[in-house]
Amino acid sequence: MRPSGISGIKIRFIDSDLKNFFASRFLQGRRSCNSGECVETHSNERKIFTLAHELGHLLLHPDSFLDSEQKEINKQEKEANAFAGYFLMPDDFFRKKIEESKGLHLIDLVFHIKRIFKVSYKAVLTRLIEMKLTDDKIWSNFLLNMRSAIMKNFLFTWNRFIAGTR
Repeated sequence: MRPSGISGIKIRFIDSDLKNFFASRFLQGRRSCNSGECVETHSNERKIFTLAHELGHLLLHPDSFLDSEQKEINKQEKEANAFAGYFLMPDDFFRKKIEESKGLHLIDLVFHIKRIFKVSYKAVLTRLIEMKLTDDKIWSNFLLNMRSAIMKNFLFTWNRFIAGTR
């Protein structure tokens, strides 16, 4: 049984002569939702999230593709982002994977969950906050931990390089 309003949705990827251009079009009856952006540096996770985001627009805002009021557009963008997060990381499975990963360092936890759900670290952090499993402080904590890990790795590699040149 298909939920009302989503039967017959088709996703079409649009061929383009432009390099590094990712585009898709959702079609449902006469309604459509287009997504296109330059993705030279975009990951597969970003592409997956973008598709889920556009699906969110199609399901949550089926008649609003003509809206031009910025306030409404911003609200709809937030709703589509939330939809994508919940769609790609369902509550029960997300909570289960978080529970199974307890004891991991924050960076390891986030990247472990990121790999399971094929989403970005930002999507994981946002989802943790939305589910009230943490608060906004996780952003600065995560970034500080990442900086520290990158610096340690750099110093380790640099010291090995220097030792090898002697």
